[in-house]
Amino acid sequence: MSGFAAAVRLDVLTVRPYGRQVLLLGLAVACISVVGGPPVAVVAAGSVFAALVAAYPFAIGDKNELDSLRSVLPAARRTFVRARYAATVGMYAVCLAVCTGLALAPAAARGEPVDAAELGMVAALGYALFAVLAGLQLPVYYALGYPRGRVVAYVPLIVLSAAVAASTSMLGDLAPDLTAWVTARPGASVALLLVAGTGLLVASCVTARRLDARRAARGG
Repeated sequence: MSGFAAAVRLDVLTVRPYGRQVLLLGLAVACISVVGGPPVAVVAAGSVFAALVAAYPFAIGDKNELDSLRSVLPAARRTFVRARYAATVGMYAVCLAVCTGLALAPAAARGEPVDAAELGMVAALGYALFAVLAGLQLPVYYALGYPRGRVVAYVPLIVLSAAVAASTSMLGDLAPDLTAWVTARPGASVALLLVAGTGLLVASCVTARRLDARRAARGG
């Protein structure tokens, strides 16, 4: 087994004992779907949930001092960072598949039609949202460690949201109508969201590798 595969497997095994908690949250999403939540809302909720789960390996690793285990695996520190991102995207894919199934099954049982194009657009938006949430918080954990990082992990997102809100308010009617643009170009919009989300995650991973190396050099 390669060092990268071993590192990904370690993250998966780290999170697996907490599957019951994940299952309970999944059941909560299912309840929302059963009581009449629109399928697109369930799929979007899965993206947010996947971004929250991204912090689990950091929390569990800090609690159980898994750094000592990582030190004996045949992989460099930067490989563990790449593996963490790969595992995070894998967890997102699982959440997306589960939530999509939970969204479609009740709709089919009620005989409600599901717009595949709309569902695809929401999935792309959800992926971009996941990329923003995970891409901003993971480098913080690598820079500060989980105990300190969890306090400020969402500060970049808050700052970005405030900047977007302020820009929209200042521009007023001059702000571009993104909704109309997306509606008029669904295919291009999905491709753009997927490429942008992936690009953000790659940039985040590169940043996290550098921050993790600096933290290791400081002995943190």
